[in-house]
Amino acid sequence: MEDAATAAAEPNRSVLVTIQQQAQELQRLRNENVAFRQALASRSTDVPTVSTTTPRFSGDPKKLQEFLDALTVYFAFRPTQFSQDKTKVSYLISALSGPALAWAISLVASNDPVLSGYSAFVRRFKQMFESQDWKHQQKKHYLIFNKALKMFSSTSHASDNWQRRRHVWSVLW
Repeated sequence: MEDAATAAAEPNRSVLVTIQQQAQELQRLRNENVAFRQALASRSTDVPTVSTTTPRFSGDPKKLQEFLDALTVYFAFRPTQFSQDKTKVSYLISALSGPALAWAISLVASNDPVLSGYSAFVRRFKQMFESQDWKHQQKKHYLIFNKALKMFSSTSHASDNWQRRRHVWSVLW
């Protein structure tokens, strides 16, 4: 009779062990989920927007270094938010206006590789706006920008137009 009871208890014991293992796995997954949610909540997934303290830049060479210095300080105090070069470039572009913005949009419209690296972008940015001949260079880029706008509007396929605009927005924002 004891052998029958032991034999009947053995499947119950293996089921109990399986349930205990599943309960431990479930608890481990819950803890992992909580840790993941906390990490996600502490990390900003939004694209940074221009701070009210960040100066705007429209192309005046006299204000270029002040503008770049302000961005350097802003990025230094937010290393996790600005850990990627494309985020820094997007933020810099979002702080531009006037001819400087038209110049940056011409780079976006031509899918210039300089948009992928912050240091390379700043070098090109300085070449453009430190020069005393900046008005001539701005005019050249403004013409490129206008050509890019015409390219968007003259696209015969709506889906192509949509893809190009989507690309511009993905690079900028």
